[in-house]
Amino acid sequence: MSKDFHLTESVETALQLSEKQASALDALGKELSRSKAWWGSTVSEEPVDRRVIEVRMRSRGQYLCTIRNAVGVVEVGGIRIFSKPKIPMEHFVYIAKHSFLGDGRTANNETSVGDGQSFLDLIALWFVNSAMAILRQGLSLDYELRTDPIRYATGRIDPVRTSLNLLKGNIEVQSEYQERTPNSPENRIMASAIKLVSPDLLGTPELSRSVAQLRREFQGIQDVRPTDLKLQPRTFPARYRQAVELGRALLVHAGISLSAGHRSARSFLVRTPELIEEGIRQILSRELSPVRVRAGGKVLLPTSLRVKPDLLLARPPFTADVKYKKFGSSWDRRDLSQAVFFAESFNSPIAAVLGFSNGPHGLPEVPVGRIRVTPLTWNVSKESSPEESAQKIARSVLGWLPELERADAALFSHTPSVEI
Repeated sequence: MSKDFHLTESVETALQLSEKQASALDALGKELSRSKAWWGSTVSEEPVDRRVIEVRMRSRGQYLCTIRNAVGVVEVGGIRIFSKPKIPMEHFVYIAKHSFLGDGRTANNETSVGDGQSFLDLIALWFVNSAMAILRQGLSLDYELRTDPIRYATGRIDPVRTSLNLLKGNIEVQSEYQERTPNSPENRIMASAIKLVSPDLLGTPELSRSVAQLRREFQGIQDVRPTDLKLQPRTFPARYRQAVELGRALLVHAGISLSAGHRSARSFLVRTPELIEEGIRQILSRELSPVRVRAGGKVLLPTSLRVKPDLLLARPPFTADVKYKKFGSSWDRRDLSQAVFFAESFNSPIAAVLGFSNGPHGLPEVPVGRIRVTPLTWNVSKESSPEESAQKIARSVLGWLPELERADAALFSHTPSVEI
């Protein structure tokens, strides 16, 4: 039976480990650090510490462990290490739902992650619910090229092989033809993801029956291909996109394993900075409609230097950056410098840095030349629910925008109530 440890992402924690366990954990961290699947194609302009898991010996039998910017679970040599988010779980899950699902209101209301579970369990739960919705509508069909001997002429006929068949007394026509089958990229992704979901993991008999039904219905569909995972979301049928993205998350984040002698290690980790950025982008996009909210990106010609602020708002765009951390009592100069750099790159007279706090914070607005940098916070205190915090930060962002943008938004919309 595995021994469980719990830590907070990016916080160094003392763990009682054997030398073999520490060595296997360190090896897993190095493999993740080299993994393109883990880091994706994002190229950061900032110096990045790419040590996903760091292990340092403190004393004999005791090691200091850090899982950097990731939540989930690591299994190694008879232990499990659960990494929880640096903000309260209910706020983290609320934002993550919007990142994975676009609109978190379509997800199951379950937001707790108990002992012996990880954030990947919630992704599995959302995936099963989305997959069942697709099953009720029927699986998509795709054309698949096949080459078979058949008893009737269809498609493109191979005359040489057909003649040989006839000379042998075999009245079959060698044909190349297309057949409609459920073996489509979206179904392959889902079929492979379903195999990763344990029926016992999700906690209720109803969900266990759903997993069993999904496995039956997707039986016979081929395993996912590397090319399937590289397809853009718009490639898939609209009704499939949510389930495909969740299935892809399960496949990507549950795919790292090691084996060396009698040691083995396995990770189910999800990187958090990009997850939080996308979730807040989706929340603000809905809350501030019709004000346009999108990710930014441009090349500073004639160089090849690319700047990518997390948020571009309205038109002409005003820039803002999301920082997945709690604000302190003074500005981080790197955050301030980056905000100014983004604003200057897009010729924006204002910039914002969005972070987290346990209530009121002491950061002032900072004028840097012609640019005014404003701190905006998501309240993660016990007194503020995720829904309330989402509405408050949306109002703060709207108040930060120039008066003309606020007037245009007021003509077309109001800040709606957010329910999950």
